Amino acid sequence: MDEFICPEGLGNQFPLLIQKNLAAIETAFDLEISLRGNKIMFSGKAPQTKKLLKYLQHLAKISSDNGSLHHHDILFSLNLVADGNCMTNVPGVFGAGDAVMGASLVVSAINLGRLAAAGADRYLVGR
Repeated sequence: MDEFICPEGLGNQFPLLIQKNLAAIETAFDLEISLRGNKIMFSGKAPQTKKLLKYLQHLAKISSDNGSLHHHDILFSLNLVADGNCMTNVPGVFGAGDAVMGASLVVSAINLGRLAAAGADRYLVGR
């Protein structure tokens, strides 16, 4: 099991925001994550654990640079990786809009939502 220790000076805000967004983070990285005090513990395949560690380091940098960390920082930094059918690295889980592209135009998010719906339909029907 790997772990990330939240940097000193960030207080308990960092782990609390991770906890609030735990399901989205676990889905994006396909890992099991638990929190114990200022430690974020995770287990899974090596490439995914390395990606999560880089993500957590990125969030810690945002937090120290800005003096705080917000809910939107967690989600915008997450940006799920999706294929041409909008399926994430977890089979049967599709992503669209800001979760995939980051902050963008509403029109683009709507279009990606349509592509994700079509991709989910093809997946469910087996085409």
